[in-house]
Amino acid sequence: MTSMGCLCSLSMMNLNTKLWRRAKTVSCTVAMLPIALLMRLFSPFVLIRVGELRCNIIGHYVFDLEYYLATKELTKAKGRDLFFLSHDHSVNQQWDEMVKRLVPVKKWYRYLFLASFLVPGGKVNRIAFAEGSRDRLGVLHKTKGHFSFTKDEQQLGVGFLRGLGIGPKDQFVCLIIRDSAYKRERSRELVEDKDWSYHDYRNSQIETYYGAIQELIEAGFWVFRMGKHVETPLTYENPRVFDYAASSQQNDFLDIWLMANCRFCVSTCTGLDEVARAFRRPAAYVNFLPIRNMVTYSPGVNAPKRLFWIGSGEELTLREHLGASYLSGQRYDDGGVAIRNLTPDEIRHVVREMIQRERGMWVSKPDSINRQRQFWEILQSHPEWDQFHGVVDPEVYISDYFIQKNVNWLR
Repeated sequence: MTSMGCLCSLSMMNLNTKLWRRAKTVSCTVAMLPIALLMRLFSPFVLIRVGELRCNIIGHYVFDLEYYLATKELTKAKGRDLFFLSHDHSVNQQWDEMVKRLVPVKKWYRYLFLASFLVPGGKVNRIAFAEGSRDRLGVLHKTKGHFSFTKDEQQLGVGFLRGLGIGPKDQFVCLIIRDSAYKRERSRELVEDKDWSYHDYRNSQIETYYGAIQELIEAGFWVFRMGKHVETPLTYENPRVFDYAASSQQNDFLDIWLMANCRFCVSTCTGLDEVARAFRRPAAYVNFLPIRNMVTYSPGVNAPKRLFWIGSGEELTLREHLGASYLSGQRYDDGGVAIRNLTPDEIRHVVREMIQRERGMWVSKPDSINRQRQFWEILQSHPEWDQFHGVVDPEVYISDYFIQKNVNWLR
């Protein structure tokens, strides 16, 4: 058979598979319709709801359920909630196990969920997660984390640390630096034909974090470079630094356990940091965009990428920064905005401030307090504030060094 014939056969097989799956979905959904009708009928007395967990993206997968559990704890909501996973191939099998310990998860609940759309008023039987996976109500600050490890899992994680020479009193920090490798490889795993290059504006180079790593080492921390797939190995050589992402020991369990047990993480605002947040670990967020999406509901020190007008070369003010809240590299180009990563020195100062604040060593002088106040006044006056933010955690800061580098930024 010619190569063209093979391609045609493969396309036909894929088409037949899709048609079969659609037919199965329709028939199973119809079969669930009587149960969905009963759920709706008895909802005033016994409320049963069904929710979809977005298991293909680690950030949403972790945040959505932790936020749900925190909200349910605070509201003391009653009733029975059922869940199903959005994809057959989950992003992390360890998280699958931890989820199933807390909530009922079955594949066939999906058809019950779909059947609720065929029932008048069926919305009451569907779980609505936080819009945009953001905590506008401050429920994370008001509660403790809901996920935990079994005794065997805890021993496994501690054993891994001991094998590296990390003692019981030692502390470590997780470093999560985004590049294009993870999305590209994950797309292949899911057999998705999707070009993720529009997200490349979020990437940064691992070597620009070496100064920050040195800062952490000097402060007595061990450092784990995290990630499932990375483009560039860590060449920084120090016995207290472990390029876990490029090691043979990387696995789904340690991805979660390390993030859950770090003192804090240094992240470019990418999905895995949600694990640290679910376990109420703070973070230093660097080189992220847009600033409109800054994490304001969980403790951390923040410093976004810098933006400059292509025409004049002048740096955007905070208000202009908020106006250029784009979600693709092309949009920044079209808007005449150039993106510049933080310098190694800027990143190091963010991490230094994070260490000092975590250890209660940070001294907030009057001018520093005034800069923080100005920042929040501008941020909260933006028209889209209520869409992305709400209750602000009292331990969230914009990097003081970042502001001082450009006195006109808060204009």
